[in-house]
Parts: sequence; structure tokens; C-alpha cells
Amino acid sequence: MALTLTYAQLVSDMSDWAGDNDPEYVAEIPAMIARAESRILKDLDLEIWEQDLSMTISAGSRTATKPTDAIFIHEIFIRDPSTLTWKQLPKRSFSYCRVYAPIESATGEPEFFAEADEDDVTIVPTPASTYNTSNAKARCTVRPSALTASNTTTWISTNLADLLFHACMIEAHNYLKNPAKLQEAASMYQSLLPGVTREIEDTIRKRYRALNSQIGADG
Repeated sequence: MALTLTYAQLVSDMSDWAGDNDPEYVAEIPAMIARAESRILKDLDLEIWEQDLSMTISAGSRTATKPTDAIFIHEIFIRDPSTLTWKQLPKRSFSYCRVYAPIESATGEPEFFAEADEDDVTIVPTPASTYNTSNAKARCTVRPSALTASNTTTWISTNLADLLFHACMIEAHNYLKNPAKLQEAASMYQSLLPGVTREIEDTIRKRYRALNSQIGADG
């Protein structure tokens, strides 16, 4: 495999290695590439794909809408507008949050959050105050620019070409219903992950314990 891949090269390689140039298969390749990119995004969890996105937390409601571009929320921070002090809300399971603050009508300063569904998070206790977009931020993994016919190279296709190719072949053989080749592609993908992880170790999100202290305006 090439050290880097353009979109055209990847499409060509996927047809050649699968031995299939059927128009229906070729038409499905863009979707396969998108799913392969999502696989890599989740498996590597790189900090270079993170952004601080604004959100709104409303008084009296423990449900808050996730930022539009967020794939995964790592942390939520709220700020007291009078002191400009940021506070981290550690992530917990939905069950933990429900037990921690079982009475929804009881309001207070938020302490934790949990994933509620695809679109929302749960904040507990039920917020007593509103935190607008200037005072509520979510640290999120966002989808990087996709590899497409009009966006012919990306960070993944330039730096992780081999991994991307085998992730694409997982999708290709799954589409073609070839379990033996699917397993082969999956094995190759899994075998590459440890080496890739070591090479890009500095860009992988570190797992820290949540800070229970508050962070000042300059922090």
C-alpha cells in the first residue's frame, strides 16, 4: 500500500482488491469510505479531532441538546457569569445520574452529566440557573473533513493510509458478503492498530480523572 492515499487511489484499490467493478459496488464505495473513517475515528479517539462547542443548559430542565457537530462528548464545563469561574461536570452513567438526583423538581448547581440519547445529555441536579452559550461548553470529538471526490486528501488518508484501506476493505467485504475476506481485512486492521497507536501516541486522548476543583477565568 502507498504511504498516502488520494480519494481516486483508494477507490481504485478498493475495486482492484475486491475484484469487483460492478456499478452497484462502485456506487457504494463513498459510503464505505465514510463508515471506515468513522471506525478509525472511534478506535483512535485523537485529541486533534476535538473542539470546544457551545451549548445551552436551561434552568429547570435536566435535558440539554448536544452541540450539532458533536460525535462524542468528553466533558462539559459551566461558568458562573459573575465570577467567570469554570466548573467541570464529570461524565457518569445515566443510571448513576438518576440515582444521584432522583427528584427532577429539586434544583441546584449541576454536578454531573450523562448521555441521554443521540441528541441530548442529562444534567444533574436539575439546573437552578441557565447557562447560555458563553457559559456552557462541551469538549467534543467532531467529525473531521471526509475523504471525497471533491476533498481528495485528508489527515487520515495522508497519515493512516494503510489503516484506512483495511478499514475500507472490511466494509467492502461486508457489502460483498464474503466472510473469509471480511475476517482477513478485520485481522489486518486490528494488527495495525497497536503500531499506529504507538506512532501517534501524543495525539491520543489521555484518560484523566475529573477535576473536582473549579477553574478560574484564566484556567
